[in-house]
Amino acid sequence: MKAVYTDVLIIGSGVAGLVCAEKLSMSMNVRIITNSSVTSCNSYHAQGGIAASVGKEDSWNDHLTDTLLAGAGHCEARAAESIIKQSKEVFTYLSDAGVTFDTDDKGTLVFGLEGGHRKKRILHAGGDQTGKYIVKALREKLINRNVFYYGTAADLIIQDGRCAGAWCRNETGENEAVFASYTILCTGGFAGLYERSSNVRQADGSGMAMAYRAGAQLCDLEFVQFHPTLLIHNETTHGLVSEAVRGEGGRLIDCEGHPIMEGVHPLKDLAPRDIVAREIQRSRDNGKDVFLDISAITRFRERFPTIFEMCQKANIHLLSGLLPVAPGAHFTMGGIKTDEWGKTSVAGLFAAGECARTGLHGANRLASNSLLEGTGMALRIARKIASHRLKKLRPRPFLPDIERTSLAMPSVVVMREGLSRSAGIVRDGNDMRAYIEYLEQFPFITPSYHHTLDELRCINTHLMAWLVTTSALSRRESRGGHYRRDYPEAREQWKRKTIERRMESHEQTAAFT
Repeated sequence: MKAVYTDVLIIGSGVAGLVCAEKLSMSMNVRIITNSSVTSCNSYHAQGGIAASVGKEDSWNDHLTDTLLAGAGHCEARAAESIIKQSKEVFTYLSDAGVTFDTDDKGTLVFGLEGGHRKKRILHAGGDQTGKYIVKALREKLINRNVFYYGTAADLIIQDGRCAGAWCRNETGENEAVFASYTILCTGGFAGLYERSSNVRQADGSGMAMAYRAGAQLCDLEFVQFHPTLLIHNETTHGLVSEAVRGEGGRLIDCEGHPIMEGVHPLKDLAPRDIVAREIQRSRDNGKDVFLDISAITRFRERFPTIFEMCQKANIHLLSGLLPVAPGAHFTMGGIKTDEWGKTSVAGLFAAGECARTGLHGANRLASNSLLEGTGMALRIARKIASHRLKKLRPRPFLPDIERTSLAMPSVVVMREGLSRSAGIVRDGNDMRAYIEYLEQFPFITPSYHHTLDELRCINTHLMAWLVTTSALSRRESRGGHYRRDYPEAREQWKRKTIERRMESHEQTAAFT
């Protein structure tokens, strides 16, 4: 297997990966393993914006309070405070990088309102194209730095107890071992594993699966946020309708015209996402379709160009003022456990963005905190790595699993259906136990360089489906994005109790802390 050497290896090219690369490539050799398409990451499609408490009438303390309330008693307050205090740094960095945030006619920043926020603090760029503007600006800064390596990461390389890089399948189909002094996972979450999802399908938890096999600690995998308003027409998902639409006056009504959030929560349509999503699902289960009434919003086409275009492509006529919506998997709060500098439990391995679990989001992410977290943690990781003397690698020859292991397991589609049914928006112990038993009929396989890309995807899906469902079964309560029909209430003894997953001696184990 061909060997390649670099100082820093970054896996993933969303906001977190691009920020790490932009900062570190000024003084180090950096490689980003990425798909060739700029649109194949969730960051590019982020509509909502960045939650940043930088306005004159706002404060980091108010932002923190809203974050902790949305997190349902499961946030790590110290970590959340630290990240939220980075709002000004993140805003300044992105502005200097070339991101032009929306302003009014006088050039004053315009702040939007989203669910769970008691103040307007959401910065947007291009209306509902914030992620697109950020990704394009960062890629423009990197275009002449020769950092992009097009291919697919298959698994991490661990030598002498330290992450020494990853082996990959490049765009010509060849296997290469990319050795690095430091490796940063920026691979996104796993919400793309669900049948109905706002995510790109590449958001399949592959980075978490690689970290787990390498011995890294994962936690909070049971907490999955289901966005209330995916655009649904003829039961086909056409994209996400940003929470900002409700912030501008959109109202959720059923097919009879009744406002479904009336009397459910004091914030009504802008209640935390888990509450709104379950209410929409409850209405749909009772045979009543749900619509987002946008008739009170002026200049909808100019304010939400991406959503307008989605409606056009889906043949949804906006003259009625009604957008058909349903909840779908959107964001995963859990992931690879990191410290305040993005370090994982494996030496030489960092994680940032949705694949990392910093403690900011708790059991339910506050809207638009994700781009803040991804950018802020990437800046920290870059500072941390830049402050260290590079560890000189003495890599040994590497060849993963010479023998091809037979891939006798269900297809990705079948496993996706099972995960959606058993560990979806409403869960039940009997359903989850049955699905776990089904998954455990098939062996957990370590990727081999013989496996095709489709087989690698199947291997990671099998592992992630098992990790998510066993975590959800272990938490015997309902909290935030985790709701169980058989344990419908939050239980005090489970408050701040963390379900951890870590593979030791190649045995899958679960531990409580």
